[in-house]
Amino acid sequence: MATELNTANYDVLNEQIKTILQSYGKTALISIYSDADAQNIVSDAHGAIKDRQAMSVCYTKSYIGADGNPTSPYVEIFFLDGSTFTDVFKSTDDDDKYWYVLTTGNIKTLSF
Repeated sequence: MATELNTANYDVLNEQIKTILQSYGKTALISIYSDADAQNIVSDAHGAIKDRQAMSVCYTKSYIGADGNPTSPYVEIFFLDGSTFTDVFKSTDDDDKYWYVLTTGNIKTLSF
């Protein structure tokens, strides 16, 4: 079962990623889905977001922009390949909901 990707679950996701990254020889792999049953993988400009190496996650609270318009809070996940998957949460529009599954992978080591 997947966990909903939203600002309420940010602290849990952040701690999970930090714990994995602090383990020797381990990396955080994240897959993002459009359903809670983790059946429909989400894609972005870099392809399917399946077992991507997550390096960090951040949360931005809602604020009033320079143009005077409010923004919704959002979570950003930063991947090792330099791409970014951004999920923007809007209080008035729940059409875009995402879920994630986080797993642990092994870092490929080099030997000389």
